[in-house]
Amino acid sequence: MQVGRRNRWWEILRVLTRHRFPFFLFKSQYNLKNWEWWTPGQQNEFARRIRLLFEDLGPAFIKLGQLLSTRPDLIPRQLASELTFLQDRVEPMTPGEVRQQVLRSYGRPPQEVFAFFDYNPTASASIGQVHFAILTTGERVAVKIQRPHIREIITKDILILKRLLPYIRRQLFLDRVCNAEEILSSYERSILQELDFRNEGHNIESFREILADFPTVVIPKVYWLYSTKEILTMQWLEGQKIADYCGSVTPRFAGEIAKTLMLALLVPFFRDGIFHGDPHPGNVQILADGRLAFLDFGITGRFTAEFRSQAGELMLALWQGDVGKVVELSQVMGQATAKINQHHLYEDMANLVNMIKGMGLEPITFGHILQGMIQISLCHGLKMPAPFFLLGKALILGEGLARELDPRFNILSVAGPLGNLCLQQRVYQATNQQTIARKMLSWQEVVWDLPEELGSILKQLARGEMRFIFHHRNLQWLYDMLEVISSRIALSMILSAITVASALAIHSRVGPSFYGFPILGLIGFVTSVALGSWMVVFFLQKLR
Repeated sequence: MQVGRRNRWWEILRVLTRHRFPFFLFKSQYNLKNWEWWTPGQQNEFARRIRLLFEDLGPAFIKLGQLLSTRPDLIPRQLASELTFLQDRVEPMTPGEVRQQVLRSYGRPPQEVFAFFDYNPTASASIGQVHFAILTTGERVAVKIQRPHIREIITKDILILKRLLPYIRRQLFLDRVCNAEEILSSYERSILQELDFRNEGHNIESFREILADFPTVVIPKVYWLYSTKEILTMQWLEGQKIADYCGSVTPRFAGEIAKTLMLALLVPFFRDGIFHGDPHPGNVQILADGRLAFLDFGITGRFTAEFRSQAGELMLALWQGDVGKVVELSQVMGQATAKINQHHLYEDMANLVNMIKGMGLEPITFGHILQGMIQISLCHGLKMPAPFFLLGKALILGEGLARELDPRFNILSVAGPLGNLCLQQRVYQATNQQTIARKMLSWQEVVWDLPEELGSILKQLARGEMRFIFHHRNLQWLYDMLEVISSRIALSMILSAITVASALAIHSRVGPSFYGFPILGLIGFVTSVALGSWMVVFFLQKLR
């Protein structure tokens, strides 16, 4: 059933009321502007209520919560941690809805497209659900079908969030605890990309190409003739979840699978800047022949060569215990929002690196490393880039799966050497003949055009045609101050004019009078005294 915008407003309001959320938010002890002074119990209760609220509000808010869980730099840590437990509470589509979706995408019902189609879903989520089918050529496939009207619902929810944002910021002091605009912008971009299943298909093809040299890793094949914007048809892969597989293999073989899993996540990142953003237990299986299979590629990320290089250097520095390099890279990757005390920053990073080197009682996980770096960065006014957190979440999930196979697995033992290899490849690429020839060609073009460009500039200067355009930065305060000053001057001049006009009116003694004084002059004097008194009080308050 299609949901109208007005109906969606009422539905959201009903859910908010059912959770007593407006009353909860406006209790004095739960004022968001005092988040830092809340007790741990209040913070945890608020985070739990937010999670339950998002689950009831539907797919758009569930995806928003999942995005927020990866950004502890933008929202409180307790809230980000609680949102990792978000679950899709969505009823499976009915056979009629499934048939209608297939008919709308293919122009034919399922029984005419496939030799066999199972209307009972094998997996169901907020965006879509997966069905088993057999092609007319005999291949077994997984058909991922998007829920009806999900795009319209999510688009309406985004518009509602945009309209509510100014009110929420003004009433709930949201900027004290998170960056609302950045969150909403990132969410809108990611969710709209995920709604186009063709993007996921292209991501699968990229991973198949990159991991083609890994015989122990399987990426499903995409059947493009049976795929559209709302339906994705992939090779059917059936295996065991890692948790069910662990008890049936030797520790040595389990350790090899754990290493393969982490290589399958990190090699695409370091090689081409693409990574699997959601390797949770449901998306990774082990086939009957022992190979590792990745199933869902709806959430992926792509990074620049510069970020890959910095991430590689950081992982290598953490692996080698180079505190100075970790501090340097943290400041290069992050954006300083306050003056940094270099000595204190070095001390905190040194403590973290000592924990990583195993000076504690038991090995530290990558989650501890990431959480430690986030806390240090926030404490010292360093805002890390968004890719840092997205990559961190993926590696934490991957490490969790690897540790199910091998509890002694150390992610840095794989990430460190790969980071070193990435840096070596970058040096090689910068010094090979093709790169040098390309750089020389670009410099030749610049040098060749330089005399003509300089001559043109000199001619324009001689004719007085050269113009310079300046763009100010951080001068808005000056404009605001000038506007305030000009307003005060204008008000003072108006007050002076009223006073002078009132004096002239009284001196002329023309018109109706009160106790011998012209009424018009008296009104003017009373007005000028009132305005003058207000200005004095206002300026004295500003001086305080």
